[in-house]
Amino acid sequence: GTSQQHVANDYAKRLAIGHKEAEKVVAESIACMVSPKPGCASLATNIQQCPLLNITNCPPTEADLSSGKKLMVVIYNSLGWKRSDVIRL
Repeated sequence: GTSQQHVANDYAKRLAIGHKEAEKVVAESIACMVSPKPGCASLATNIQQCPLLNITNCPPTEADLSSGKKLMVVIYNSLGWKRSDVIRL
């Protein structure tokens, strides 16, 4: 685009801050959808996001799988239309 680099950097920083703040709300919402019980928001501490999807790196999954814990994967479609993709774990 035509913006100066410091403007683009500031915009990226603000997006990152907003994303980080929204993670807790999203985790609580997903916890309530997966296990709808009274106080379901308390389960949100177990739900973590993997923001580095483009490099196939997700430290929370590596920690859980290496210690023998179960792993639940939640995949959602944020688009406004149906899509079909292969998900490889």
